[in-house]
Amino acid sequence: MKLRIKPEFEKKYKKILGDEYEKFEKVLVSRICKSFRVNTLKIDEKNFTKID
Repeated sequence: MKLRIKPEFEKKYKKILGDEYEKFEKVLVSRICKSFRVNTLKIDEKNFTKID
């Protein structure tokens, strides 16, 4: 599914970002990297990697 950017949004951010808008738009439509954070104060790497 391709992201559709609303004209009002595009107009607003083109005004704010100027020449940088194209880079911004590429990031918006790019695939999101899925990740998570591990609190190493509560579990260490060795025990975390054992979790199924």
